[in-house]
Amino acid sequence: GTLAVVNSQPFAFSGEDLDFIKSVAGHLGKTMEIENLKFKLGVAHESLALSSAVVQDSALETETTGLPNARFLDIWVKGHMHRARRQKEVLSLAAWEGSFPREALLGLAQGLRGDDLLVEVARGRFLLLLPQTAQEGAQIILDRILRELGNPALGATLWQPDKDDLALRAAQRRAESARQECAREGKAGGVKWKLPTLVTLEEA
Repeated sequence: GTLAVVNSQPFAFSGEDLDFIKSVAGHLGKTMEIENLKFKLGVAHESLALSSAVVQDSALETETTGLPNARFLDIWVKGHMHRARRQKEVLSLAAWEGSFPREALLGLAQGLRGDDLLVEVARGRFLLLLPQTAQEGAQIILDRILRELGNPALGATLWQPDKDDLALRAAQRRAESARQECAREGKAGGVKWKLPTLVTLEEA
C-alpha cells in the first residue's frame, strides 16, 4: 500500500515528522499484513472443513438422493457469497418440495452449469442456486426443471448483493414463501417469483 501525507499549505517536514510518518506507515503495513493473514487463515479453515467433509461421504450428500445436503450448502455459501457481494453478482434461487426419482434428480444436477448447485436442504425439500443469473436466464432453467420433474410448484427469488444477507436466509424465506403461494394457487405446476423489496423487474 501507499501512505500519502498532504498539507493545505507548503510545509517542510522535519526529521521528527518524517520519523513519525515512517512509524505510522510501518504500523499500517503490519496491520495490513495481519488482516491479509487472517483472511488467508479463514479461507484455509473453510477449505479444511470442506476437505474433512469430503472424507465423510455422508457429511456432504443425502443418502436417499445423493444430492449435496444442508452442510454442503453452508460451506458453499461461506466460500461464494463474499465474492458475489464484492463483485455485485446477482444470484437466483428456486425452492420446491416433493418425492422424485433419484435418477431424475441426479440427472438434473448433472445437466446444470458449472457453478450452479442443487441441494436437498431437508428430506424432500430442494433448493437450486444459480450464481450470476438474473430472472430472465433463471426462468429458462426453471422451465426445463418443470418439464423434467413433472411440473412441481416452484418458488423463486433473486439474491441482491447490496440488499440481502450473506447467509441467504432472507432469500430462502422468499423462495419458500413463493413456493407456498404457487402451491396454494392450485396449479398443476409453475414458477412463482417473489422479488426483494424495492427491486423492480427492470432492475432484476
